[in-house]
Amino acid sequence: QRVIGFDKDGRPIIYTCFGGALDRHHTPSNIQHLMSTLEECTNIIEKRRIKGITKKASESQWVWVIDFYGFNVWDQSPKSAMLTSKLMSHYPEMLHLLVCINAPLIFSSTWSLLNKALDDRVREKVAFIKTGNMVEKLGERLGNQASLWLCAEAMDNRRKGKQGYRKAYWVPPKDGMSHDPRGMSEYLNSKYYITTPGDVFLQQSG
Repeated sequence: QRVIGFDKDGRPIIYTCFGGALDRHHTPSNIQHLMSTLEECTNIIEKRRIKGITKKASESQWVWVIDFYGFNVWDQSPKSAMLTSKLMSHYPEMLHLLVCINAPLIFSSTWSLLNKALDDRVREKVAFIKTGNMVEKLGERLGNQASLWLCAEAMDNRRKGKQGYRKAYWVPPKDGMSHDPRGMSEYLNSKYYITTPGDVFLQQSG
């Protein structure tokens, strides 16, 4: 789970993929990580506001994209679902859009629980889409650059998952030209880029 760039209106985008998550069945760690990520988004928005980049109230929000690739029965945690909904209730006006990619049928029971607990302002901002129409659907909401990166990342996750390869999302492409799992190029080259634990590990091991 990490910030990967901005949408067409400059909102930070958080990207989560179940298949690439570490310790995803440890609820306290997951909630702490989510809280840290949301605070990082808030800090980015404030810095851009001070610089005069973010001017409208509607731009002072963030987008959360959840890719359900790798989701399984062990991820059906009522406790995590309720804690997440409670946390989200503290940020109802900060959320612009929550996108769920390829949510499986087994997620229905968890979503039923969440749907009842979520704030109305949050619930109406949730969108379910399939990988088959990602570019089109996300392009309309987030812009072409963001939708193309998200589509490429989703495909990359699935390709490497089928190969039994655990993806190191913090490692840039060797040729410098292929899809960069760290995030969108404009974000990576900006002062708003947030160093991830993976970056630190790469620096220490290098």
